[in-house]
Amino acid sequence: QNFTFIQNNRIVGVETSASKLGITEVSENYFHCNSYNFPEMIQYDSDIRRDECFYRNVEGKNAYQSLNSLEEARNLLSSHKNKPYCFCAHGKEGGDSLKTLGSMFIDYLSKKIWIGYGYTCSVELEHHHFNFDW
Repeated sequence: QNFTFIQNNRIVGVETSASKLGITEVSENYFHCNSYNFPEMIQYDSDIRRDECFYRNVEGKNAYQSLNSLEEARNLLSSHKNKPYCFCAHGKEGGDSLKTLGSMFIDYLSKKIWIGYGYTCSVELEHHHFNFDW
């Protein structure tokens, strides 16, 4: 599981397994892709999707550092490059374990969240704005 916690101007990413917890302070664009990213948690990742997750995490972390808009982030996550390990996987080549179920984009500064259930390349994103202090 992956969680993102926000309080005032502090953002923390948390990864959990049945017996371990990994925590990191988020200080720049943050990307997470259905696998363990934190060094202390990687040992708990299943081997079944490791290649896919490794590729997506490396590509995502490299690309996310330079993204400046929701449109740029969505374009990246809509990519079908490097099938079946692409960001937007339709499950055909890799079965249901390689299927995109949804995407979420959070702008912490403007307190806006966009959520889409389904393939990132074609889903309509729902927009939510929160009017409370993190």
